[in-house]
Amino acid sequence: MHFKNFMVLFSGFLNKKIGERYTNVTNQAESCFTLDANNRKRHRYNEFLCTQTQQCSFDFDKKNSNEYFQQEDNNISNKIPRLDSNVKRLDSTNNTSKNVDSNMIYYGDNIQNLEEPDVDASFEILADSENENSLLFKTPVDIIIFEYSNSYVIRSMYFDNCNSSEINEIYLNIKDITKGNIDIHMFKECLNILCYGWNYGVSGLNNENFLDFIQLLSDLSCYSESDALITLYKNLLPFLFSYAANISRSNVFNLPEIEFIKYREYFLPFLTVLYASVDIFFTSNTKELVFIEKNEIRKLYLDGMISSEKIIIRTTPIALKFMYKDYSKDKKIILSKLVFSYEILGIRISSDDRYYTACKNSDIANLFLKRNAGICDVKTFFFSVFYTHDFKKNERIKYIEFERIDLTYDSRILGFGFYYLETLILVKCKFNKYPKVLSNVSFYFPNLKILRIIGFGLTNRFFNNLNYLKIETLDISGSNYVGSNLKFCINLPKLLKEFRMDHSYPNYNILNSMILNDNLAVLSMRGVDFTCLKNFTSFRNGQKYFHCLDLSGCILDDSMLNFFSINIRSKILILEGFANMNHLQKILNQESLYASVRCLILSKDSLTLNIFDFLCKFKILEYLKISNLSINLLAPFVPDCRCKGYISEIDLSENKLSIFFLYFLCQFHQLKMLSLSMCNLETAFMEILCSTNLSTSLKNLNIAGKRMSELDIQQIALLKNLNILFVSFDDSVFSGSLRKYGALKSPNLEFLILVFTNVNCDIANFVIMLSSLKSLNFVKCKLNDDVLIINFNLYPPSLKSITFTKTFIPENDRFFLDVLRNFGIQVIIN
Repeated sequence: MHFKNFMVLFSGFLNKKIGERYTNVTNQAESCFTLDANNRKRHRYNEFLCTQTQQCSFDFDKKNSNEYFQQEDNNISNKIPRLDSNVKRLDSTNNTSKNVDSNMIYYGDNIQNLEEPDVDASFEILADSENENSLLFKTPVDIIIFEYSNSYVIRSMYFDNCNSSEINEIYLNIKDITKGNIDIHMFKECLNILCYGWNYGVSGLNNENFLDFIQLLSDLSCYSESDALITLYKNLLPFLFSYAANISRSNVFNLPEIEFIKYREYFLPFLTVLYASVDIFFTSNTKELVFIEKNEIRKLYLDGMISSEKIIIRTTPIALKFMYKDYSKDKKIILSKLVFSYEILGIRISSDDRYYTACKNSDIANLFLKRNAGICDVKTFFFSVFYTHDFKKNERIKYIEFERIDLTYDSRILGFGFYYLETLILVKCKFNKYPKVLSNVSFYFPNLKILRIIGFGLTNRFFNNLNYLKIETLDISGSNYVGSNLKFCINLPKLLKEFRMDHSYPNYNILNSMILNDNLAVLSMRGVDFTCLKNFTSFRNGQKYFHCLDLSGCILDDSMLNFFSINIRSKILILEGFANMNHLQKILNQESLYASVRCLILSKDSLTLNIFDFLCKFKILEYLKISNLSINLLAPFVPDCRCKGYISEIDLSENKLSIFFLYFLCQFHQLKMLSLSMCNLETAFMEILCSTNLSTSLKNLNIAGKRMSELDIQQIALLKNLNILFVSFDDSVFSGSLRKYGALKSPNLEFLILVFTNVNCDIANFVIMLSSLKSLNFVKCKLNDDVLIINFNLYPPSLKSITFTKTFIPENDRFFLDVLRNFGIQVIIN
């Protein structure tokens, strides 16, 4: 990045002609700048942030700066005034000058720490008033002139945007940069810090100007490749503590919450440096403010937190322990003021920052619990760290999730009185000193709508008290019944719509009650062995219509098989992993299902080809998933499906397919989504897809993990309406396709997910040419060195987010992610 000359004005010009000229400059800058304190928006690299105007320029004789200076010829009129770094004042009387100090300061390529001016910080320049190109300051003017270049250890996105234009000289008024009350001295101190980092502190910084100084840092949108910015905020912490403890009326910490929110963003960077052993960052996609112990080198970002009004606190017992041990009154004031200036929607605490609910697949979640059965024995200090008067004002917390933690010594977190709590999730927790929590859920949380109790031993009292709740969702997956049948009298909530008991060992009375519930819409019983249940009866009045029915991996006894084989209706039917093919075919052989099922999932089954005899009978099927089957779908057959006018999504992932099987897909002229990921299709398969009606109907294509030829890659361009693409590119094959067929274009593509891809410059160039791209994801990829820096300076203008999941990012490129963030692009690293 080529350096630019900046002139920052701290007061106006009163000479009529010159004043109009520079007032126009600053007015134009103010009108076309969108990076001021109130409206900082992302700019494209090819936009001009201010308009170049004519200006009169001078050069000082550095050997004798006290002599008269004369106006330069017009051939050097495009130069910026270069003044000594020593402060000079030029006073005029009859074309003479005197040796006095000035507040016009010039920073060359090698900025030095400047000495304080010895006299009044103002200057006047005398020139021939008859010459229209001369400068005449009739009142004192404060100006700083400096060069902004790559040598700055702390960068400013505000200045970067100015640098991106073709203008060599940028004229600004200080009010273009910040609305804070910044004088020339504090701005000079700020420039020194940006150039050198925190070396000698900030001269003159005190409680009166502290807010204006950190507001300037915020308005400049500072970032750094190194830890210079973090070091800066760490060294500013004592100033923050002093400011927060000040009881003066000008202290915004003493303002009501609704007023403090206006200033909150200036203080947020201090959160990331508040605790030495705890990382604090914000995940904008989940609105979670995360407190986690330091155990790896990670970049700490609070992107999205400025614009958020509601957050969820996510932490671990170890992080809470470190925060508790690092307690100080000053830190608690800062933490409380910043965190509780938001509406706290929920609290999530897990032993290792991993959560059962993060697993969308219940089978994987159950396996995760078995492998991570231990409960963290570290005491949970949540209330010790967070409980303040401000916490009471946030009692409208609606979501609590605790997983594999010991609540014995902080059990009041469950008995605190979260009257408005709507969702409670407890996964294998321990709270010996509070044993009645589960038995009295209705007492502590009367407004619950979602209750998930995972991996517990459940007693009669727990079930008998459910009737007092208004819950709509009950999940007891992985739990066991440990009560007595003699005292069991369950009466489930009348509003219950969803019941899940995956991989559990329930009582038969529980199951009987569920099937009799007329309002039940979702029933999931994955992995339940019903042969272990006794006294189950087949109910004539049992619920036969479901929105979603999941019997995956079940071992059915005769009574259960008979019940689910007669007149069952369901919009979503999930039958994965059936070991008994006769049971599966008996369930599928129902006219009621053919007329009601819109989504059918058959995966991990030992299917034979005659399963298609059943599939072709479904009349209104819209989504079909038959993935990861144990048979080879290689036969060249094209069965005629009754639902071919309805199906819009088909998932054939992880199957052994032949090209002939693709002709089976051609009958679905409404097909919009197709997944062929991890299939063993031969190359040239894209030619078949693109030669049919699918070339216009497909909007979502998943061919990740599929080997593609040079022609296959080029054929992607023939999918005219493609909106979402999951794909794996071989970098050498992609580059070969580019040389042989030309650039790959997909003008309507909005979501690109690259999987198992070595990203070279050719692939990166393809990405940045996607004019409609909104979301870019790298999954298990490797980025070549400098591929981001070189190629992503001209990223798609519509791009809103980039996500890296288990992806290698070279160190040289990591700092560029900060640049993208400062342009308003959400960057997520998983």
